[in-house]
Amino acid sequence: TEKIFKPIVSRRPFILVGATGNLAYLKSYGFKTFDRWIDESYDAEPDPTRRIEMIVTELEKLCNLSMQGLKQMHEEMQEILDHNFNHLYTDFKSKIVDELVDNFENAIHIWNHGRFGDKTKDISQIDLAQVKRLLKS
Repeated sequence: TEKIFKPIVSRRPFILVGATGNLAYLKSYGFKTFDRWIDESYDAEPDPTRRIEMIVTELEKLCNLSMQGLKQMHEEMQEILDHNFNHLYTDFKSKIVDELVDNFENAIHIWNHGRFGDKTKDISQIDLAQVKRLLKS
């Protein structure tokens, strides 16, 4: 959601509080996370209560750092912060446009093969490659 992109755009580290596997999903799109500084094993925890407890533990560790320690950690994170910012506006845009158009095409294919009755949708006049190029520009 947009919530994860706010810290990326502002070049801030984040802890992703969400469903199991959300960090892994974000990484699958080429983003980097902060596992060097934060124990991200919470992302694999299936029990939501335990996952939140694990996140709170990490937040407590961060809160107990000195101001100097926090500054040093933030400086060490700059490469990842810059990577995520740049990735959001380059490679990621291309990936999500491709995914959006491909998912649209697959949905129409499912629709047209009887999944929703006899009604079909003709998209033969749509140049989906052109749609991708326009959305990426």
